[in-house]
Amino acid sequence: MLIPRVMTALVARLVDQGGVELAPGVSPEALVAELLDALQDQADFAQLGPFLSRTLIASDLVAELYLDDRQLVELVNDLAL
Repeated sequence: MLIPRVMTALVARLVDQGGVELAPGVSPEALVAELLDALQDQADFAQLGPFLSRTLIASDLVAELYLDDRQLVELVNDLAL
């Protein structure tokens, strides 16, 4: 499916480029699973940037997010999937 591939690629890019700092002992796969769960819990379509930043900031798996909404959307748009 496309959405899991996008989230997997997004988290990998975020971690590799230092856009997010995971909490100690957290794997990228755990964050992907949390993002996919959060996406399923959306009652309706959400704006991608605000959804990602809100979810990442609220996550106990994330120690720090260094990108804003616009930068997160640009990162997703740059993924070659």
